[in-house]
Amino acid sequence: MRQRKSIVYIAGYGRSGSTLLERILNSHDQVFGTGELASLLSLLKDDLVYCSCGQPIQKCSIWRMIISVIKKKIDNKNNMSKIQFQIESIFFPLRFLFISRKLETYKNFIITLLKSIIKYSGNPDFIIDSSKTARNTIFRPFILNKVLDMDVKVIHLVRDGRGCMWSYLKGSNRKIEKGENAKIPFAALRAVLGWVLSNMGAHLYQLFYPNKYCRIRYEDLVDFPTREMKKIEEFLGIDFNKQIEILKRNCPIPLGHQIAGNRLRFQKLLIINNDLEWQQKLSIFHKLLFWFFAWPLAIFYGYKFKS
Repeated sequence: MRQRKSIVYIAGYGRSGSTLLERILNSHDQVFGTGELASLLSLLKDDLVYCSCGQPIQKCSIWRMIISVIKKKIDNKNNMSKIQFQIESIFFPLRFLFISRKLETYKNFIITLLKSIIKYSGNPDFIIDSSKTARNTIFRPFILNKVLDMDVKVIHLVRDGRGCMWSYLKGSNRKIEKGENAKIPFAALRAVLGWVLSNMGAHLYQLFYPNKYCRIRYEDLVDFPTREMKKIEEFLGIDFNKQIEILKRNCPIPLGHQIAGNRLRFQKLLIINNDLEWQQKLSIFHKLLFWFFAWPLAIFYGYKFKS
């Protein structure tokens, strides 16, 4: 029995398959996947946010207990959201001297949150946080590593940025779920710049904590699931033979209790497959835009100009 709990932090850019990876890992009985945990405070403002189990998060058998605990801990969730943003976002280095006193408030909140998650999710050894390393959460894995008495292991999930861009062009996942106008202004440009920033944020963690970092390509996870799951198995020190069999046999991946992420978290019969729609539908202009800004990283990850 493991004595020390671990956070498995899925870093990188959104639209890279983190929901899929989390569901695979979450199907292990020692693992609990939370989804994009950094979004929890903002989700509390909305009564129509659903857990992947199908219940509103306020009524979910697990999240309603967790929420009741943290609501007692924080007097003003809006203020806590502001503190979280200041500490985890790309602006943290510029504000460090002004917000260092708030780190203790943040620390108390995070510790309370993680303790309640462990308590009400069945005392798992691994908690997955798939908040990624976008501009608002780029320093989140660093801060979690600093304030928690837990290992923070980062799985850097990389997907071809052109596929991410094509997904982003479809609109905001959260607005699509609500049936609202999901169009994102300057979506293509924001996608490529976000892809570069998010992946560089993951590499920054690798620079400081190389033994707590593992990189997986989404395409490799889909095409060579056994090899990539063995890689994660060695990194985390946990047996994923059951999950490997699920992927080998193309069996449905069970639902969990993810509170935010891709809409795939609701899909009951989720089967792993490589989504290459972008190769035919993404315009030449958008492909060139991606290569103009992202070619060094794209080549480093093994992506080719022609796909």
